[in-house]
Amino acid sequence: MGGRNVNVFWGDWVDDGVTVPVPRYSRNIRIEWTDEDGNPCVNEQVRRFPNELAGIPLKRLAEYMEEIVMREIRVKLGIDEDPAA
Repeated sequence: MGGRNVNVFWGDWVDDGVTVPVPRYSRNIRIEWTDEDGNPCVNEQVRRFPNELAGIPLKRLAEYMEEIVMREIRVKLGIDEDPAA
């Protein structure tokens, strides 16, 4: 089921001053691409969550979090199907 004419109005993010413990995860990532000159490039790294969030500028992090929150709300309201189902 997909929703139509869905309007969303966001308020500002407010620092509640509360730190919540969350599980820590790590993941190996390998990125392969071809640069503008046609040379193959590879980058391998380990990323850790939530540590990774500390290096993201606040404005970009807020944008990403709003997208995550909105997707979750839409699934819970039945507007969108649960991709994990």
